Amino acid sequence: MGLGSWVSRLKPDRNVLLIDGDLSVSTIRFKMCQRPRATLADVLAGRKPLSEAIHVCELLTPGTKELLYPNLAILPASMPDQNGIFLPPLRGSIYGSFLSVARKFDEMISELRKDFFLVLVDTPASISLEHVILTGIADGAIYVVEPAHESLEVATHASRDLKRLMRVRPIGVVLNNLPSGASQREWVKKAERIAPLLGVVPEDDRVRETFMHDIPVAAEYPDSPASQAMRGIAVKLLGITPKPAKLTRRFERAISELGRASS
Repeated sequence: MGLGSWVSRLKPDRNVLLIDGDLSVSTIRFKMCQRPRATLADVLAGRKPLSEAIHVCELLTPGTKELLYPNLAILPASMPDQNGIFLPPLRGSIYGSFLSVARKFDEMISELRKDFFLVLVDTPASISLEHVILTGIADGAIYVVEPAHESLEVATHASRDLKRLMRVRPIGVVLNNLPSGASQREWVKKAERIAPLLGVVPEDDRVRETFMHDIPVAAEYPDSPASQAMRGIAVKLLGITPKPAKLTRRFERAISELGRASS
């Protein structure tokens, strides 16, 4: 939410899309798009066209009630009544089903590239089939870690697996929620084992406060320490131009590699 908010502000003449792919929590949908007409699950099932699943961010400017981020759009992956799943039922062989889904996503991303300057996909740290697909459509991955050994270990394994199986290049790492008394140098050094550092977001009471108000900190307190750190990360991100990737090709490579390993 922080990156999407700041990129849309830094590029007010360009459209930005934020895909809420955290199927277990759906924080982005809950805080930025509470009443979607359709979701990614509806699109893949053929119930709705892609255009109906893309919604303008609902956040309003206090007082004027105008859209706070008129160039920021939200694509929810699913709704609670869809059981946190956006993939249609797999039919036939697993290999054929995977490739069919991959082709649909490649077609969808090709359409989105025409309308959006940047597409950000939010996924959790866990890796399920849905999360692998959402990561696989990305030109690169940003890993968000906290100053905790468990967080670093999970991100390290995820980065290695996604790079090996799906050829997903790590763009960078963000060290999030760093306490004021912690050794920034120590934790940055550990985080940089995953990918180049994009920035450090300090622990900030404003983040907790705004989260309880169902609004991103960048929207209510843009000058707060955490928000300004996110702005710096957004600036860095805008200077990076990853090579476009195809999910279908990645799936073919991954399945081929897994086949060789099992034999």
